[in-house]
Parts: sequence; C-alpha cells; structure tokens
Amino acid sequence: MGFFSFIGSCVSKAASFVGGAVKGAVKVATKVAGFAGKVLTTVASVGEKVIKGVKAVWPVVKPWVAKLSVALNAIPVVGPYLSKAAKVLLALDKSPILKKIGEIAERVLPKARALGEALTKWADIQKARQEQEEMEEAEAEMENDEQRSALRLTEFINKFIIVNSTITKLIEEDTVSDLESYLRIRADARILEKMKDKLNGIQSMDDVTADDLFILEFTDRITNQKDVSEAEADRFAALVEKMFGKPMMAVVFDEMVKQWSADLEMDRAKMADAFNDLNRATVTLNRCERLERNGDATAEDVAEIQKLRELKPKLEAAHEGFKQAIGHRQDYIEAAEGMLRVYEGDESLAEIVNDDIDIIKDNVEDVGMVIIECMNRGKQWEELSEDERGLIMDFSNIFRKAAKLRAKEVTDSVIKKVDVVIAG
Repeated sequence: MGFFSFIGSCVSKAASFVGGAVKGAVKVATKVAGFAGKVLTTVASVGEKVIKGVKAVWPVVKPWVAKLSVALNAIPVVGPYLSKAAKVLLALDKSPILKKIGEIAERVLPKARALGEALTKWADIQKARQEQEEMEEAEAEMENDEQRSALRLTEFINKFIIVNSTITKLIEEDTVSDLESYLRIRADARILEKMKDKLNGIQSMDDVTADDLFILEFTDRITNQKDVSEAEADRFAALVEKMFGKPMMAVVFDEMVKQWSADLEMDRAKMADAFNDLNRATVTLNRCERLERNGDATAEDVAEIQKLRELKPKLEAAHEGFKQAIGHRQDYIEAAEGMLRVYEGDESLAEIVNDDIDIIKDNVEDVGMVIIECMNRGKQWEELSEDERGLIMDFSNIFRKAAKLRAKEVTDSVIKKVDVVIAG
C-alpha cells in the first residue's frame, strides 16, 4: 500500500470521525463528511491537471518548507535522561551484539545532547539505518525494563535523525515532482513536529513508547515510498488521529489546500502588481500624448511616449496572463477549502460561517458533484449550467477568507515583495 493508497483507504474509516476531536464539538453527519472526503480525494488525484501542477507551485512553497525543515534539526536537549540511557547501554558488554549497541549509543546520544543537526550525506543516513537495524535486533537481548527504555530512547532519537535528514535531503535535491511527493514530505514533517514536542516534554526514559517508535518507522517507510500493510496503515491512522485530534486525511489535505492557496495568493499579488504597472504606464502615456497634441511636449516627453507605446502591450499581456492563470482555478481551490472545513467538522465551519452551518452541509453534495464532474470527468467550466457555476462560486466566495488564512503561514514566511517580470 503506497502513500495515496493509504490516504484513500482512510476516507471511509475517517468519515466516522466526522467532526473534530475537540470535546463538546457538534459532529457533522457521517454521510456528509464522507462525501466531502471523497471530493477531496478526487481533487488530490486529478487536481494538478485542473488547478496547477506541483512543479509550478514548488518554487513558491519550497522556501517555507525548507525553513520548517531546518527548524526540525534542533532536537531538544533531554538532559539527564540521555546520560542515564548512555550509562545503561554502555554497560551492556555480555555479548558482541550488546557491546555493539553500547558503541552505537555512544555515537547517537551525543547528537541529541548537542541539539543534533541533520545528516548531510546519503551514506551517513544509510549508516544510521544500519545502526537502527542493529538496535532493533538487540531488543530481544534486553534483560530488564530499564535497559529496554534506554534502548528505545536511543532508537527514537536515531530514527528521528534519519527521517528528518531524509526529508531535508529530498527538499534540497528538489525531488518534489508531483502532488503525492509534496504531500508525503509535508505529512512526514508535520509528524516530526509532534515528535519533537514529545522530546521537549520528556520526563523519563519510559516516556518513549513502542507506539512512538512505530510512528517514526512507518513515517520513514512512507518517506521512502515503501509498501505498508493495511494493518500497519490502520494502526498508524489511529495513532495520528490521536496525535492531531483529527484524521490523517484532514492533516494531509490541509497541506494540499494550503500550498494551492498560497500559490493562488502569489498570482493574485503578481496580477495586482501587473495592473499597477499597467495603470501607471497608461496614465503617464496619456499625459505625454496630451502634451504632444497641445504642442507642449519636450524631447524627453516624445522619447517617453515612444518607450511607453512599446511597453504598454507587454504590460497588458502580463496582466492578462495572470488574470487567465487565476481564472476559475480560484473557485476550485476555495471550494476545496469549503470541503475541507466540512470534513474537519462543525467547529471548523463555525470559524467561517457561524449560523449557516446547516445550509453549507445541505449543499455539500451538490457542490461536490459539480467539482467531481469538472475534475474527474473532464467537464469544462463553460459546459456547466448557470446554477452549477453559481454553486461553485458561492462556495468559493464563502470560503475565500478561510483559504487565505490557511495560506497565510506560507505567504507571510516567504513573500516579501512580488516582482512582475515582463518578457522582451
């Protein structure tokens, strides 16, 4: 089972979650949430063709993703627990394998003590994987709970370094080629963020559990596109739901909508800049031509007229290009934001629509079917009826602010000033 197969299998199971794990939240009907999940899955599977491919979006979001990856490199100091684990493991000299574990611990644990950095070479990552396998083989040799806890803490830190180093290398090497690879990286990074919080709050060696190790191991296999069993996927989905307070699918599609929304905001900013450039050129050209008609134009004015007459068509083309690039892409993205809010539950919807929650849920199936018609079945926007276009645009208008808010984390991080480049 690959990454998207795993995510797809979560749709029907996660639908029973329907609404937020926050205590007291009013839950959305299972059928409604399940349908919203189905629409999001359709958007994920074919949305790159209709909305925008990740290869085009990746340059926008990469600086933000890389910045978050660097932040993960600082593993929290777990203080005396590292010293205790090292002391326990270094005393394991009764057999060659146990002696080997002591030697591994001597290398691994100080990495965390020094706020370890990501490994920078694939060869070093592979060596860390081999050491991980050796530690897993030694688990059966542990004689008591103290030894098992010390080994588990060491395995946890080593696996954290492996997964984070792998993600860092994938980002550096620009291996993001499609939506699946992007979502895989972001989902894994989100899980690492939670694991880092786990280390921040550690109170004893016993705090690292077998479930924690399983989450990192599963994440590592997903990162490297290794198959996982359905039973493993079910266990992982349950643990992630407990970790985030919402289904894995909601976490993954949060990243999908976020990256598309951020790219949309970039294009809107570029279109606004293009319009301003065109407007300034038009005003200046009109002023100079007025002077020319009145016989008051200077040589500089005449030169400016010639320059602006050549430039204006390029500015018009640039503005029109951004306008067309945005087109109805914005309606699909913002409608997908609405579907995600429905899937996340009433509390998420209440942040946007207040008393209109039931109206939104009543229209989810109609809006979703139009989205599926357009994306999965290739129906063009122009082929939609006026009512169908109205449904999509209504959802888009309602959830436009929400989509901007979801993208804000990215746009605030990487966008300082947008420059419009005019060809020619």
